Amino acid sequence: MEEHIIDQQKPHSLFKAEQVPAIVRHLVPILIVCTIIMLLTGNLSVGASVDVNIALGNGNNISLPEVFGFSLGHTIRQLYAAGIYPLLFLVVGFSGMWPYGKLLLMLRAWI
Repeated sequence: MEEHIIDQQKPHSLFKAEQVPAIVRHLVPILIVCTIIMLLTGNLSVGASVDVNIALGNGNNISLPEVFGFSLGHTIRQLYAAGIYPLLFLVVGFSGMWPYGKLLLMLRAWI
């Protein structure tokens, strides 16, 4: 009975739990860190761009590379410059902070 009470008071992480297979114990934290790195890469690069291609009647084409690019940083700067603070807070919170916070909490809970 006393042993059972001691076990309940001492929290164990899933990383140290013997019931979880060893491959899963080591693979989950690695995958969480890889997800954070991929998310950072995606947020720091251009997500989409607008290119203009004009086809002339004589068979020639005029191309204007990347007229406008979309990225998280660019969107945040534009919202701040335009003074659209409610949308700015939503974008920063749900696209900038929440994904990383969630992954870090998952990593903390696992380890």
